[in-house]
Amino acid sequence: MFGELVSRSTQEHGGQLADLFGERPCAAIGPGLPPDAMEVLALLDPKQDVEVSLKGFGERVLRTFFTPQKFAMRRMVIAASGNNPEVGRTFYENGPGKGMKLVAGYFEAVMKAGKLRMADPHVAASQFRALLDCELEERGLMNALPEFHDAQVVATVARAVDTFMRAYRPD
Repeated sequence: MFGELVSRSTQEHGGQLADLFGERPCAAIGPGLPPDAMEVLALLDPKQDVEVSLKGFGERVLRTFFTPQKFAMRRMVIAASGNNPEVGRTFYENGPGKGMKLVAGYFEAVMKAGKLRMADPHVAASQFRALLDCELEERGLMNALPEFHDAQVVATVARAVDTFMRAYRPD
């Protein structure tokens, strides 16, 4: 039953991403993310300064997806996936997986424009996500720190972007 709920929830958001990126290279990924995810992803504009874009994006990611409600949903999906791997796969492919493809598309565009050094954009997207997640995610999932203060969000993202730019800044 929970698997069906996850599947229906992800399908309800179909068609909303098609025009989000307009001329941006990630437009080809297609529809399927909820409005809050689309608003966050819209902050990644390859025409803008990379550090500024990543800071705005990172702060919005943490404020949008690191909430008690979102952590509760993730805990339920993780628990249900133990007995039914299809639940986890469906949730990932229709949510975080699509988002990661779009972020990788952003990194590919800024790499081609010479704003970041050339590398695998999917790896860069995964590494940037890990930098955003590493200080707060586990504590949030375990309810050890159920809500984050704005100062924590800003400082965490600043450190993540600084570390990422040290690794990917063009030579």
